[in-house]
Amino acid sequence: MHAGGETCAAGAVVVATNAYTAELLPQVDIDPNRAQMLATEPDRTRVAEHPTYSHHGYRYWRQMPAGEVLIGGWRDTSPGTERTSDAEPTTTIQAHLDEAVLRLGVRGRATHRWAGIMGFTKTGLPLVGPVEGMKNVYVCAGFNGHGMGFAFMSARALVDSL
Repeated sequence: MHAGGETCAAGAVVVATNAYTAELLPQVDIDPNRAQMLATEPDRTRVAEHPTYSHHGYRYWRQMPAGEVLIGGWRDTSPGTERTSDAEPTTTIQAHLDEAVLRLGVRGRATHRWAGIMGFTKTGLPLVGPVEGMKNVYVCAGFNGHGMGFAFMSARALVDSL
């Protein structure tokens, strides 16, 4: 492999780029989807004792110990615009998040807004293993919005198999 005029030799290459995998390996079928979030200033009223998910995981929120509320999702309300690798928040989804925070009873203003890109597969399961047609190249990606749960175990399974 050549990079910047230098040569790098490896016995195996693991591509673990999740939503961006298809940019390096077009034959790996992982679609990028934008996830948007906002955080509020602390609120003294407890609005969520535990992390909460609704609408089949499309909507989620939690309240931090100091009272800040983190809320995200609502990409199901505009799937055509959220199937993207553009990590900029949109006014449409952010408006849904603003409304949802008010419905929860939070009166503090939003202090932060952001978006991140997640990788989705057709099966809803991560892709872990050899890349077809590429000797000693492996993929560990496509966590379908559950990277915190899937990524570690998927990486461990791939390493154990190598």
